[in-house]
Amino acid sequence: MRAFKFWLMGLIMIFVFLSISNLLMEIGDYQFARIKLNVDLALLVLWVVPAFSSFLASRHSMSWIGLPGLSYLILIPILAVAIEKVKGISGMQVDFPGTRGAWIVFQIYFLCSLVPVLIGFAAGIIFRDRS
Repeated sequence: MRAFKFWLMGLIMIFVFLSISNLLMEIGDYQFARIKLNVDLALLVLWVVPAFSSFLASRHSMSWIGLPGLSYLILIPILAVAIEKVKGISGMQVDFPGTRGAWIVFQIYFLCSLVPVLIGFAAGIIFRDRS
């Protein structure tokens, strides 16, 4: 049960991360310049969230040897496609429309989340809670 709580907490953090990163991309550079923020730095900081979520889920998984941390490799692209679909339905601009576009978004998010999730997974296994 404890491992599921950490996995669910990580899933919620990733959903918030994806929502905020999409919002940041929609806001644009001009508004960031006005409030003296760098959009690239903000998006880079937001990519730490999948590594941290994977770390928590892998560290606290007892019987599955860290596999809940690796499950984010599939969940992140699925959530990204769902958010992209919601953006399209709500009338916002979508980079890759249609089914082929959903596949492209899936591949992009899978490849971009591969490194942070694997780093978090490896750190979670190394610092695993053995009690």
